[in-house]
Amino acid sequence: MTLAAQPATLQPPLKWAGGKRQLLPRLRPGGVIGFDNVLWSGSVADATNTSADTVALRALNDFLVRDEPNARKWTSGFLTSRGKVKPSFNAYALPFVQVSRHRTRTMVWGQVRPRFGRQSYRLQQFSGGRWRWIGATQLTTSGGFLRRVVSAGPHARLRIWSPRDRRSSMVLTVR
Repeated sequence: MTLAAQPATLQPPLKWAGGKRQLLPRLRPGGVIGFDNVLWSGSVADATNTSADTVALRALNDFLVRDEPNARKWTSGFLTSRGKVKPSFNAYALPFVQVSRHRTRTMVWGQVRPRFGRQSYRLQQFSGGRWRWIGATQLTTSGGFLRRVVSAGPHARLRIWSPRDRRSSMVLTVR
């Protein structure tokens, strides 16, 4: 079941939040609610962009990240209502996906966030029972994005390490 986000001028964040609350009782265990365009082509990360749509999407994202203060209600965020990081936060803070693969030439994409500017990161591959570095520390683009080609065939396990955050991304298994 998905709820596609419309431009904020058509569907303000409070309506999105209400839609989320209406969908939850209908959602089966393990079900997913999807929101489209929550990054608004990168505009939500641009602090200078104060358009109504962008501000509304930032509010929606904040709503999705923070838990309901009442612990008896359904909680969806990456942070508890007291601000404690939940395990799912790593997937948000360090998104990491496979873009393509041809034999062992694998292209990956990721982002180190939620800060602005170039961020340092390292790639790791699980091999021989432990995580090993792939090359030296690199910098992301000014938006925090990275795109790399690595030598990794099917079933290889990769992750991003953020030295500043001292955390790693969720593990990516190459398809």
